[in-house]
Amino acid sequence: MNPIAAIGVLVFGGIALLWVVQSLLLLASGERLAPPLRYQTDKGSVVYPMKIMVQLGWLLIILVYPVLIGSDPPAFYGDAFHPPPPLKAMLIIAIACIAGFALIYLVYFATGAIELAFIFSRRKTVRRLVGCLLTPVPLAIMEEAVFRGVLLHALLSWLNGTWGTVVAVAVSSAVFSSVHFVRRRDSKRKPMLQPAIGLFFVGVVLGSAYVAGGQTLWLPVTAHAAGILAVELPRSFVIYKASPKWIGYRSFPHSGPLGIIHMIALTALVWLLMK
Repeated sequence: MNPIAAIGVLVFGGIALLWVVQSLLLLASGERLAPPLRYQTDKGSVVYPMKIMVQLGWLLIILVYPVLIGSDPPAFYGDAFHPPPPLKAMLIIAIACIAGFALIYLVYFATGAIELAFIFSRRKTVRRLVGCLLTPVPLAIMEEAVFRGVLLHALLSWLNGTWGTVVAVAVSSAVFSSVHFVRRRDSKRKPMLQPAIGLFFVGVVLGSAYVAGGQTLWLPVTAHAAGILAVELPRSFVIYKASPKWIGYRSFPHSGPLGIIHMIALTALVWLLMK
């Protein structure tokens, strides 16, 4: 099966599987049926199994895609992480990513756009900090395997040449951005357009890292993990005061003008390092 057809099978098959499981859970809980991932109930008998199903869905995409295109999963991902890793480039990208966000927060603090304070209790703060240190790498590996290792890989196999690569990176970035909002049942809580634009530029950084690194996952995983760390660590201490259109949101600091400039600079740095 060609890679694009495999993506179609995975998308429609995954949505169908989620919808069937969701419908069974809703019926068993006496709740109204709903489109995939748009249920309104907060019952644990529905919410927690669906969270597990979503994670299983990502795992199935990672494992089944190589099989559909006639490859062996260990060999496929072994090639995506083939040695040796570009350690120097990985270190530079990680430092640049974290340092850039630190500089942005410093500018915001100096101009009064943010304040520093303990937002949560001491116990919850410690728990969040431990989670920030433990989750970036596994989360980055999972998401990069899906969006770059599978989706961008398929698009690049279909679209040829320089402009084909540009389109492939743009499309994968748009999908990467939009997927972050699929599960949001209450769209009135925050505007989605600005965060979505910020995440699109994040996707451009990660897609560029995948392509520039020879279609391997070393650089995008490094950049992604560093970005998660740089975004999540300050969330326990930073109170946003200025308008989101200038500084973004606490969950999406890369959606402000300085954040987008930082993403563009990281994209340029990736191509410069791997030139």
